[in-house]
Amino acid sequence: MNFLNRHDELARLAALAGRPGGGLAVVFGRRRIGKTRLLVEWCRRHDGVYAVADQSAADVQRRYLAEALAVRFPGFADVEYRDWRSLLARLAVDARAAGWRGPIVFDELPYWIASSPELPSVLQRWIDHEARDAGLVVAVAGSSQRRMQGLALGRDAPLYGRAHELFEVPPLDVSYVTEAVGRVGPRSVLEFYTAWGGIP
Repeated sequence: MNFLNRHDELARLAALAGRPGGGLAVVFGRRRIGKTRLLVEWCRRHDGVYAVADQSAADVQRRYLAEALAVRFPGFADVEYRDWRSLLARLAVDARAAGWRGPIVFDELPYWIASSPELPSVLQRWIDHEARDAGLVVAVAGSSQRRMQGLALGRDAPLYGRAHELFEVPPLDVSYVTEAVGRVGPRSVLEFYTAWGGIP
């Protein structure tokens, strides 16, 4: 599948990945807009780890994340983590020892938090201390702007003011229709875009 558009967003994320001290990206946008594709592509280009939440219980979510990290750190999933603090602390230690700075992506952040209401404060402390000390590049993403507002965008949100990159992913531009579907006439371009609405 071709990767279309998103040049500006990828450039911003690439700059963050190259930032010597690491940093945090907050990415949001409505469902089916292409956030996941963007973040997966960023991880592919920068040797990162992508993890996405679902509606499972917290221990299952930690298991999924540990399995994703085991690709980078063999043996990481051999441990059962009793809480998020212990998992994230080990991630920072292992990353520092391996000289790996990420990126690490936590996609669908509201789902992670639905099963672990304590996670925003744990993430806040981790980003402020262990992740920063390890120079890690971290991204959190979510589809619901309202939920992301409460978690990272609002002035009273736990992650407020910590993001080095913060942006909403917009619909694809109409100029990319022909690149996606081939050379078609102007009418067909309009019909495709009307049906598709810039959403991949």
